[in-house]
Amino acid sequence: MPTTFSTPRLITAWIFALMLTPVIAMLSGCQNPPPPLNGTWRVAQEIGASPISALSKHEIKAMLGKSMQVTDQQVEFGKLKCVNPRIQESRTTPQQFFDDHRIELVQDWTESTRTLEISCEQGESLSPLLIRDQQFVFVQDGVLFEARKVE
Repeated sequence: MPTTFSTPRLITAWIFALMLTPVIAMLSGCQNPPPPLNGTWRVAQEIGASPISALSKHEIKAMLGKSMQVTDQQVEFGKLKCVNPRIQESRTTPQQFFDDHRIELVQDWTESTRTLEISCEQGESLSPLLIRDQQFVFVQDGVLFEARKVE
């Protein structure tokens, strides 16, 4: 003889299932955390350069203090605008990052660091970059800069 459920029991079961679904999705990693770059960043210092770079000492000094705005819709840094950025983690190690740019490895940036790639629907980006906590490093015309989160 088949088991039958009363309407109130079915409604209760459906409500429970609907409430439990987001919890299961979150615990299983289905929901992505917000991009770690969103917010305002300020260029704090120059921390290295490749043997050949395209920036003069005056241009490097002018970069210090500049701010960068990052949202889900765009990355804006001076004249650089990246529309609809797609930010994803890269398999590039910190050592490879420094080797690719021919910049001497900065030891502080070898641990607890993630490498991110940014692709743009329109425009150009500062990519790749290394990020940890509230700071990241990027290369602009052969010079390595460190930016720190303001907001």
